[in-house]
Amino acid sequence: MQAFRRQVLSPVKLQLFMLRKLPLAWLAGLRLVALTPEAATVTIRYKYLTQNPFRSIYFAALAMAAELASGIQAMLHTQGGGPVSMLVVGLQAEFTKKAVGLIAFTCPDG
Repeated sequence: MQAFRRQVLSPVKLQLFMLRKLPLAWLAGLRLVALTPEAATVTIRYKYLTQNPFRSIYFAALAMAAELASGIQAMLHTQGGGPVSMLVVGLQAEFTKKAVGLIAFTCPDG
C-alpha cells in the first residue's frame, strides 16, 4: 500500500500514468494532492481546456476529477489482490456556485 501511495504521489510518475491510461485527465491537468487510507483529494484548475461557454469548468471535467478521487482510493485499497474492475454506478452532485479557479474533490470514504 505504501509503495503504491509513494508512486502516485510522485508528480512525474502520476503524470506518466495519466498520459498512458487517462489521457483526458492528463490534458485537463488533474492533480492528486493527498492520498491516505482514509481520504483522497484531487484538484482541477479552470483553464482553456476545461472551460465551457459560460466561463466555468465543464461538468464532465468536474466529474472526471471526482471519479479520480474515489478511484485512486479504491486502487490503493485493492493493491496486491486479484484483478478488479471498477465501474461508476451512480453520481450525486450539488452545485452551489460557478466552478472557477482551483476546485478540490475529496473522497472521505476510505
